[in-house]
Amino acid sequence: VFEPFPQKLVNLKFEPENDPLENLEFTKTIEKLSSKIANSGEILVRKSGTEPVIRIMIQHSNSKMIAPILKEIENKISNL
Repeated sequence: VFEPFPQKLVNLKFEPENDPLENLEFTKTIEKLSSKIANSGEILVRKSGTEPVIRIMIQHSNSKMIAPILKEIENKISNL
């Protein structure tokens, strides 16, 4: 039986010369957060094909877990 999880999709702008997906610290943060919620959610990260934006989708069985995860990712991107 399909059971939908709460989710949030955000677009975070970045400077083209500071691509987060090419930054080892950023990718390790995503891997760490993904493994932390692996049993009850997921994080999908991809670059837009048309603008300097990272699209982040977070799903979790507990909607209260989404905001702190997103905040950590936003902080990591803003500190690049």
